[in-house]
Amino acid sequence: MSSIPPGTVVSEGDVASPKGSVHFHFRVVADQDDRFAVQYSGFTSTLPVPVSASFLRVTPAVGDGMSHTGDGDHLLGGGTTTPGPTVSVPMAQAGHDPSFLGALVTYSSATSDAAVPIEIGPGKVLAVTPLSWSVPARTTNVHPSDHGAAANATGTVPSTTASGAPASYVVAPDDLVGDVAARFGLSVEDLVWLNPSLTVFGDQQYLYEGTTMNLDPLRR
Repeated sequence: MSSIPPGTVVSEGDVASPKGSVHFHFRVVADQDDRFAVQYSGFTSTLPVPVSASFLRVTPAVGDGMSHTGDGDHLLGGGTTTPGPTVSVPMAQAGHDPSFLGALVTYSSATSDAAVPIEIGPGKVLAVTPLSWSVPARTTNVHPSDHGAAANATGTVPSTTASGAPASYVVAPDDLVGDVAARFGLSVEDLVWLNPSLTVFGDQQYLYEGTTMNLDPLRR
């Protein structure tokens, strides 16, 4: 797969909460390992609680409660009028293309305390910043194509890429790694490259039933 030069900025913006209590800048850059990191800088806040930020696929609304954190999650700090330094946080879930992430969500990291107002209580969303991405196109020689269920490769394809290519595969009983690879027009080496932590068992190399395998090179 082709690489993106380290330091390439693929998303950038300023965050300001609706009431102007929180401000900071972010930018997402390619790193040395052909992955991505987010740089947070200039954080200020007039709120009496610590504030965090997280990249999410599904966008909540201001005032919602955070049910989970996302990629690049980071505790920005507590109340301060002195702009904070630049902090770089790896984006462990983004893979080779973070553009599936829809928004940068700023939220309260307050602890449970009866004295903290509900609107800035634990997990309350303080700001939602939609993201604009400019990820350079990559090239790869791994192009999965689903040729349909076959013996020892009868699992399902629950998701596809924007182009319609299979993006994931759920292993069925008695699936064998070689037959699953063949179903998608891949070599076993390609399938293992797409799934670095893939494990098999038995002399025939059975796959573990229920495992969700990645088939999208950009999500490797």
